[in-house]
Amino acid sequence: CWSVANGRENGQMRNTMLGHFLCSRSHLQKGRWHTLLTSCIFHQRPAHCIFNTCALWTVGRIAAEHLTNVELAGLFAACGLGSSTGHVLLHRRPVLGASGMLMGVFTT
Repeated sequence: CWSVANGRENGQMRNTMLGHFLCSRSHLQKGRWHTLLTSCIFHQRPAHCIFNTCALWTVGRIAAEHLTNVELAGLFAACGLGSSTGHVLLHRRPVLGASGMLMGVFTT
C-alpha cells in the first residue's frame, strides 16, 4: 500500500495513510487514538511486513495452543498498544510496523 501511496498520482491516499496508519505524538494530540493499533498492521517495506507476518504467525500458533481466540486477540492488542505508546513517549519520530507488538508477544 505504501508503495502505491507514495506515487505522485496518489497524494490523497498517501495523506490518508499518513494520517491514520502512522502513530505519533501529534496524531494522538489530534485525537487519532486508533493509530496506536493501526500502525501495528501496516509496514512501509514488503520485506519487513513478510518477516513480521511470518514471525507473528509462528508465535501466534504456539500461543493459540494455550489461549482462547479472545485472549490471543487481547494479547496482540495489548502488545501493540503498549509498544506504540512506549515508542511515542520515548521518541519524536512516528512509528509504523508490527515489530513492537511482535516483541511483546515473544516476551509473554
